Amino acid sequence: MTSPKFNQRGFAAVETILIIVIVAIIGGAGYFVYSSNKKTNDTLNSAAKVAQSSPDSNTKTKSVAKSTQPVLDIKEWDVKIELSPGLIGTTYKIEGDTAWLSTKDLDSNMTCSQYYSSTSPSFQAIVRHSLNDSVELGPGEASITAQEAAKTYVEAFTKVGNYVYEFSHGNGSPCEAQSANLLNDFKSAFKTLSTD
Repeated sequence: MTSPKFNQRGFAAVETILIIVIVAIIGGAGYFVYSSNKKTNDTLNSAAKVAQSSPDSNTKTKSVAKSTQPVLDIKEWDVKIELSPGLIGTTYKIEGDTAWLSTKDLDSNMTCSQYYSSTSPSFQAIVRHSLNDSVELGPGEASITAQEAAKTYVEAFTKVGNYVYEFSHGNGSPCEAQSANLLNDFKSAFKTLSTD
C-alpha cells in the first residue's frame, strides 16, 4: 500500500496566513498605544495653553488638572479653598456676605469659643463683595471699589469670577497665640480660592 502524499503548498499557505494575522495584531496594538498617547499629549498641551492664556491674571478660574489637596467647598458661593494639613477639618458658617472660618481645635478650646459672639463666631473670615462695592481699608483711609482693592491689596483681596473676596482676621486677644499659629495657614489657603 502506498501512503498518500501531503501537499506541501497547503502547509506554506497556513503558515503565511498565521504570520499575517500575528503581524496585524501587533500592528493594531501598536497603533492603539500610539493614538492613545497622542490624544493624551494633545489634551495636556491644550490644558497648558488654557492655563497660560488667562485673560486677567487677578481672576482665578476652575483648574483643568484635579488637585489631590483637601479642599473646603463653600457651596453657597460656588468657591473652594485648598487646605494645608494644619487646616484639615476647617468649617465655615455663612452670615450674609461673610463666611466665618474655624477649626475643630479652635471651636473645642473653651478660652477661644467663649469669646465668639453672634456677630463674630470666629477669628477668620472671608467677605464676599460685588465688584463695585465700596471697601474701607482702615480708619482714616479713603474707600475704594472692591475691584480696585483686588488689584492693589493682593494679600487681603482676590477677584474670582464676578466677585471680590476679602480675607479678614480678627486678633481675638484671648486666643491670639493659638489663632496666630493658624493665621499663615489661613492666608495661604485664601490665596487658593477658586471657582468650584
